[in-house]
This record gives sequence, structure tokens and C-alpha cells, in this order.
Amino acid sequence: MGYHTEFDGEIIIVPPLNDDEVSFLKDLADTRRMNRTKGPLHISKEAGFAQYVEPDVIDSNQPHPDQPGLWLCWEPSDDGESIAWNGAEKFYDADAWMKYLVEKLLAPSARAYIDAHMSEDPRLASFTCDHELTGVIDAQGEESSDRWQLAVGQGMVAVRHQVEAFGRPYQV
Repeated sequence: MGYHTEFDGEIIIVPPLNDDEVSFLKDLADTRRMNRTKGPLHISKEAGFAQYVEPDVIDSNQPHPDQPGLWLCWEPSDDGESIAWNGAEKFYDADAWMKYLVEKLLAPSARAYIDAHMSEDPRLASFTCDHELTGVIDAQGEESSDRWQLAVGQGMVAVRHQVEAFGRPYQV
């Protein structure tokens, strides 16, 4: 079972992500984010979307302590100009995952984190950490009263609960 939330909207990225950033972030969203000795940014090429457990996995049912959950469902567009929900079911910790993407991988604040994990994937060397992310994503949970917005801007991520009507911009 579990709880399902639908997301509508996208976060704009300026400047757009480069090819390595797009490729890496899509792979990150395609793999279960298990706690492993190889680090939080390691992506198993053998595993793909499957829940294959390699010898370095500490706990397949817990994310790495740096990451908010087992599944990242925010994915960049092919052109790198935006990030949106990939449509996967039961996406938990959506706000925490967006904060992770902004603070640890894309914004200028991400440089130290990327440098510390450079050995986990060669594509990380191409991360520019110079992106500004802005936009609002509407969220609707299974319960009709469970409406909220995820707002991103100025290097921050905020949640606005009990949204009465979607479509109105929310400034961070």
C-alpha cells in the first residue's frame, strides 16, 4: 500500500544542465538509493531500476544517511532546462529530495559536496554548480484536503500547505 501524491509543474534551471548533469540525474532517479559503502552518489550500472543488491550495500531498505529516501522522482528534462516529477508512484519526501538536488548537486552551495564525492561517478567532474532553480510545483495527495505547493527560488526550497487554488505563483 502506501500514499500516492500527484505533482504538476516544473522547476526551471538557468543555465540549463549540461549533458553529463542530465545523464547523471536521470540515472540517480532510476536507481534505488540504498545505504552503501561506495557512497550516496554511486550508481550501479548493473542494477538499473531493479532493486539489485551489490556486496557494498549496507542496508537495501534504508537510504544513505545523506539522502532523504530510497527513490528520487524528480528528473531533469532532456534539454536540461527543467526538473519535474517523473510520474513514479508513492514518491515520499518530495520536498526533501528537491532540497537535496538544489543544495547538494546544482546550486553554488553544492561545490564542496560534489568535490567530496567525485570518485563515485566520472560525470560529477562536469557538474558546474552554477544553476539557479525557480518555480512552483502543485501537489495533490489522495485526500482531497491534501494540497500543497513546492516553491523553489533563490537557493531555497519551501512548502506551502493547504493551498486553496493552484496556479497562483508562490514567492520563496
